[in-house]
Formats: sequence, C-alpha cells, structure tokens
Amino acid sequence: FISFKKEFFFLMVLLASGFSAYAQFPAPYCTVTFTNGVEPITLVQIAGINSTSSAVIGGPEIQDFTAMIGNVTAGVSYPITLKGNTDGMYTNYFRVYIDWNQNNVFTDTGESYDIGTIVGSTGADAVILTGNIAVPLTALGGSTRMRVMKRFNAYPTGPCQTGAGFGQAEDYTLAV
Repeated sequence: FISFKKEFFFLMVLLASGFSAYAQFPAPYCTVTFTNGVEPITLVQIAGINSTSSAVIGGPEIQDFTAMIGNVTAGVSYPITLKGNTDGMYTNYFRVYIDWNQNNVFTDTGESYDIGTIVGSTGADAVILTGNIAVPLTALGGSTRMRVMKRFNAYPTGPCQTGAGFGQAEDYTLAV
C-alpha cells in the first residue's frame, strides 16, 4: 500500500508539472491552439527582424522566435510587414500583441494592434500586409515579448487563442 501511495504521489507530481509546462509557452507566456489546423505565418519584418517561415500547411501552432530581436525606441512608430498562407481564397486576419509593461501578459490596454487582412495567398506569393506599430512613451526599457497571430475569418480571440480556428502564432523579442 505504501508503494502504491508513493507511485501515485510521483505520478501526480509528474502530471502537475507536465500540465504546468504545457501552459507556459515559453515561460511565462501562454500557448495557443488552432484545433482546425495550422495555416502558417510566412514573413514578419519589423525593426530589424526579418523572419521567413515555410508556407506548408501544418506545423506548430505557435513558434518561438524570441531569439530574434528588433530594436525600437519609445515614442516612435515602426512599419510591420506580414505574409501568410490562407490555404485558398480565404481571408486571414493579423493581430500583433506586445507586452510593453513587461508584466507577462498581452491583455493590458494598448498592447494589441489589428494590422488587417490578406486574401487568397500561398504565403510565398506577392501578397503582403503592411501596418504600423507605435511604441508608447510609457514602454518599459529592455526585452519585450511580441506575439504575431494570424487567424482565418476573424481576429484571434485573444493572445492565448484556444479552440476552433485555423491560424498560427509566432513570438519575437523587441528591445526597447
């Protein structure tokens, strides 16, 4: 009986740590899910970041590109260029989240930017979306997480998108 209790305890600890690790993409930020499928982001350009990814449908729902760093200055606006595969003549919406106050969430006022839509793109063609990111004067200095999200037919439900939908998310670092 004692052996069973020990094994049960270790199993519970293992399960708890497994779920905790899953909930944190890369720590301490949340993960996302697109249960209908992954339609990839294929280009993110902003402030020195020039990230290209495969246009093949499928792959990870969220990608960790936080080793790529863009340099920004508080009070300045930066153009952002985005591309992605819409998997046919469909509309995809891009939203960017930036944790300007570095409190490990993207849900504070002024931390999301609706960049716009693309339609009917292979992700490798000439269809691009360009917008602007205005860095607030109140942005804290240092490393700041940026999440780029793309979703079919509507803007993402939030920076921690879960459930139905087609899309993808990518995380980067901005140095303020």
